[in-house]
Amino acid sequence: MHSDPARRDDSRKPDLGTVLTFQFQPPTRADPSSERSSVVLAELFGELKPGHAGRVMVEVTAKGCRRWLLLHVEGESGDVTYHRVVSKLRDAGLVGELASAKSVQRLMGDFPRPIKGVGQHVADQEGRCVVTLNVRQLGDVTQPGMTRALVGWLCQRDHPGYLVMDFHHAGHGVGRCDLALVLTARTDLEGQRAAQEAEVLMFEGLGAVVEQDTRRQAVLRTLKRLLPGSRARARLPACAGNIADLFPV
Repeated sequence: MHSDPARRDDSRKPDLGTVLTFQFQPPTRADPSSERSSVVLAELFGELKPGHAGRVMVEVTAKGCRRWLLLHVEGESGDVTYHRVVSKLRDAGLVGELASAKSVQRLMGDFPRPIKGVGQHVADQEGRCVVTLNVRQLGDVTQPGMTRALVGWLCQRDHPGYLVMDFHHAGHGVGRCDLALVLTARTDLEGQRAAQEAEVLMFEGLGAVVEQDTRRQAVLRTLKRLLPGSRARARLPACAGNIADLFPV
């Protein structure tokens, strides 16, 4: 993650229907949730053409925490080309670059893939219990860096997990977003305890009403919807500023 995509050959610009995938690192300065970061990110999201969509993922594994930004781009749309995005990430205090095909394939391969024959709960390819939570309602007020505590909690856990935020721009400053968590645990009981802790944290930090998927089919639907590269339909009303405030830095 040390090279600068803005200097690469233009042949790597997006084609029709391309999903641009970036990896980024949070700011190293003392205040990673400054208003400046939120303002710049809001500018980026506000420049998306109506119908364009994005996804932010925080991936936590035994190897550490990685952050991803996926943009669904329909044709070359000027400000949404990869060098523009990287420039905006840099302006926001983030270090980002276009992800390699190999790293994207690994992300998709490591994302929980449900297996059968494990009783009532859902287990992934490693046999870990999988719990999914979806935000059904967000608080009326957002503020820069409001997901930091949630990301910190996710990174402190001993098991893989994902925070996924989908968003799209509908034009005239209007948009929608979704926020979800995917947690893994050794047992179903541990998974339920982690889910309860996450619900409290999300309510206190985000003012969010969270619903846990309890039925197997509901968990499977959520995992399918959140699979890296899929395009989920965001449902919660939001504007570019709300999305920027929720951006996990």
